[in-house]
Amino acid sequence: MPGAVIYYSRTGNTRRIAEAVARGAGARCLPVESAGEVKEELVFVGTPVHSFGPSKPILQFLRGRDWSGKRVALFCTYAGLGNRRTLRRMRKEVEGRGGKVVGEFSCRGRFKFLGKGRPTPEDERRAEEFGKAVAGSGA
Repeated sequence: MPGAVIYYSRTGNTRRIAEAVARGAGARCLPVESAGEVKEELVFVGTPVHSFGPSKPILQFLRGRDWSGKRVALFCTYAGLGNRRTLRRMRKEVEGRGGKVVGEFSCRGRFKFLGKGRPTPEDERRAEEFGKAVAGSGA
């Protein structure tokens, strides 16, 4: 398998995008709580935006690894603001531990009842294309 998609999702939105990325990349998809040691050379890491940054479980995952020799693609889901800051912070964690960031993607949830955003089929299609493009690039 060409890679792994590791994600954190509290409401299921990031999980849906992670599954779409995995379909596009032909990669296995795991919640961060089950990730363990990641042996793949290509790793996608996804998080919702929490307080204008990555979720705590994803930050701990990024900080707890030596990323040397790994190609890492980052993605986030968000409802309002903070996606660029989140991706910048994740990039800093990966590159500071020797990894090479090879792609970034963000998906803004569409607002519905009570401000709850959900990924649309178009969002999932774009996420799948992101996974396919990164996995196929060999960067």
